[in-house]
Amino acid sequence: MVYVDDYPGRVGGMRMTRMAAKSEAELDRMAVAVGLHIVWKHRCQRTVYYNLSKAKHNKAVDLGAVPITAAEMSRKFFSGEENMKLATELQYARHALAKQSESGETIQ
Repeated sequence: MVYVDDYPGRVGGMRMTRMAAKSEAELDRMAVAVGLHIVWKHRCQRTVYYNLSKAKHNKAVDLGAVPITAAEMSRKFFSGEENMKLATELQYARHALAKQSESGETIQ
């Protein structure tokens, strides 16, 4: 089964969602069916996925992909370790911005 989410990502100003499946072969078949190139596939520790434009998202749903929330997609396909890494990076960035604001320095 292939899933698409409502992730509020942006690439080059375009809103993008994600498409993932338990089977990489099934995911690749759907990607080709909606007009994506296999080389656009993203790999992370626990899963592979594609970013989708709104039009490709809608086409995937028309072809049988199941719409789920971004939170559901994260629970199904993205490991807790990856989520912790992102949370740590976000916490670091917030700390760095607060420090910059206090000191008036520019972060490199």
